[in-house]
Amino acid sequence: MVEREAEEKSSEANHEEIYDPYLHRVTYRPVSDFGSFANLVKSAAGTGLFAMPNAFACVGLFIGIISTAFMGLLITGSLQLLVRIHHLMCTRLRKPVLVYDEVVVATLTTDTRKPWLSPRTATFNYR
Repeated sequence: MVEREAEEKSSEANHEEIYDPYLHRVTYRPVSDFGSFANLVKSAAGTGLFAMPNAFACVGLFIGIISTAFMGLLITGSLQLLVRIHHLMCTRLRKPVLVYDEVVVATLTTDTRKPWLSPRTATFNYR
């Protein structure tokens, strides 16, 4: 009897905790996988394409290739971390979409620890 009540409470708690922001998001023109990939390539190669010959001339071919691969890994890891944090904050706040400033403020304010940077300082606008 006690086990049954515990299972019911845990299933109710799990039902309340689960929130999928993708199910509540309304998109009128979703971006395809190829469109996202093309956007990533375009943004990564856009400005850097013109600086590459000079950079390779300064550091050499071997170090240039290794550095380019390392920078690609850093960019990919950073973007993946940003997307994971965005999804986590959307789930915590139960909102379908958050802009970058809202993600920063939510990250700094929803943690149990004291934030090391105030949300106002983190989202200061230089306009």
